[in-house]
Amino acid sequence: MPRLQPSLFWRARRISPFATFLLRACRDLQSVKNELRWISEHVSQAAPAFSPRSFPYKTRMWQLCERRARGEPLQYILGTQPFGELDIRCRPGVLIPRWETEAYTLELSRILIDEISSEKKQPMRILDVCSGTGCIALQLYSQLQPSCPSLHVRGLDISQEAISLARENVVHNALVQNPGKQTIRFLHGNIFNPSDAVRDALYLSQQSDDTAKWDLIISNPPYVSNRSFSRDTTRSVRNFEPKLALVPNHTHNDTSEDIFYARLLDLSKTLRPKRMLFEVAGMEQALRVVRMIFLQQPSLSSPAMRTSEKGEAGKELHRDLYTVVQIWRDDPSVQQQHAARESEKDEVVTVEGREITVKGDGKVRSVYFVGGDSFNQFGWSSVTGRG
Repeated sequence: MPRLQPSLFWRARRISPFATFLLRACRDLQSVKNELRWISEHVSQAAPAFSPRSFPYKTRMWQLCERRARGEPLQYILGTQPFGELDIRCRPGVLIPRWETEAYTLELSRILIDEISSEKKQPMRILDVCSGTGCIALQLYSQLQPSCPSLHVRGLDISQEAISLARENVVHNALVQNPGKQTIRFLHGNIFNPSDAVRDALYLSQQSDDTAKWDLIISNPPYVSNRSFSRDTTRSVRNFEPKLALVPNHTHNDTSEDIFYARLLDLSKTLRPKRMLFEVAGMEQALRVVRMIFLQQPSLSSPAMRTSEKGEAGKELHRDLYTVVQIWRDDPSVQQQHAARESEKDEVVTVEGREITVKGDGKVRSVYFVGGDSFNQFGWSSVTGRG
């Protein structure tokens, strides 16, 4: 990291005595001004009786600015992070929501709302794996609730801290639930070794009809390799955010960062979601995940198995299980805004002989799949089966 020019500290000092603390973390004066304003507003709201000139106010400002100077994320200091129209509480030990996650969640909400409005309103079931603060599950629930009379969202995380915070965020955002019709719940569990309660939730064991499937499985799982965590993440992330939420603790091979995708795809054989969306770390990982999905093994009775081809290393290839396969960039909505320009063509990449649309602007951030009729017969015949 380059050294800051001494003149910057003099200029920061003219803004405020606290600004010199923030400059160490912010690195530029405009960011210093923004963060100073947010911290000042936070202190004023927490203790409205104190004037900015009072000793308690200045003491609290000094404490918070010193924490920020040590590199602690601003979201942990302020205790919240905006996420769409929601206000997500943040706490050390639970990963901070990112704007890129917010962008694809809002885009997915738009797609689902359009589908709901154009079809007969059916029950919608959404599973958020590795749910963290609950930001994704909460945003989907909030966006879909007005147009979906029967909506059930479930979040699952291995961290009890995360589950407690997600439940707190339901209350904090005043999300109304209608028992039996519109519900959001968060469960503590491990998808690699699920308890009976988690299995029952995953496999919808209380539903007797064969239509009881997940409409969407979405996940922002740990997907960073140990090497990338040490080399590519910021010091603030390494020192303050939970490594468990970023780096898989199952290290078996060179692509151990992909292990959660393998497990999620294994579960999809029995959970049979209509859609899946997984966050990824870039194009290279996105292509690996798409290949994993094309090369996964369905049940022997699946129509896709009977019409499959031989893919990489002689494995069965199942490209046509999915009617939609897309790779999304940081802001997947941008391309929609440009769609009116006929000269603008979609970016495509080819994976195992199939052209895949790359949607949006920025870095590659997620992969999105929609299953076709063959996919609905993919896997075991019983929703209560164990995979």
